[in-house]
Amino acid sequence: MNFTEILYIKDRVFGIDADGEWCTRLTDTIFAYPNESKNGMYYMICLEKNVSEIKDKLKSCREVNKFPFFYIIRSGLDSSSEYWVDKSIEWIKELEFQLDEKEAFKTKLEDIMEDKRFQQNIRHKAKKVFHCL
Repeated sequence: MNFTEILYIKDRVFGIDADGEWCTRLTDTIFAYPNESKNGMYYMICLEKNVSEIKDKLKSCREVNKFPFFYIIRSGLDSSSEYWVDKSIEWIKELEFQLDEKEAFKTKLEDIMEDKRFQQNIRHKAKKVFHCL
C-alpha cells in the first residue's frame, strides 16, 4: 500500500494513503482509518498536542483540510477517561466546525455535563463549550 508519512507523535505515524485519505500505520500492512469508530483510540494520542502544533506540522501538506480533527475529538469525548475528554474539549475550543459536527459535539457535551462520573470542573468546561457552539 502506498502510504506517505506526514505526522509523527510518539510511536505513531500518521499519513495519507494512495486515495488521499488520512490513516495511521499500525503495522507494515495494517492501517487504521479515523472514520471507523473502532479505530478512534489510535488517533487520540493527537489530543496530547495543541491544535496549533498539529497545524504547524501539517502546513506543508496539501491534505491538511482533510485531517480528521472531528473524529479525533469525537473519540476522546466517547472515552470514559477524564483525561481524553478534557483534551477533546480543549480542541473544540480551538477549531471551527460545520453545523452537523457542532450538533454532534453538543450531544456529547450534554452527556458529559450530566454524567456525575466526571469531576465538576470537566462538567463545567463541557457546559461552557456547549454554550459557545
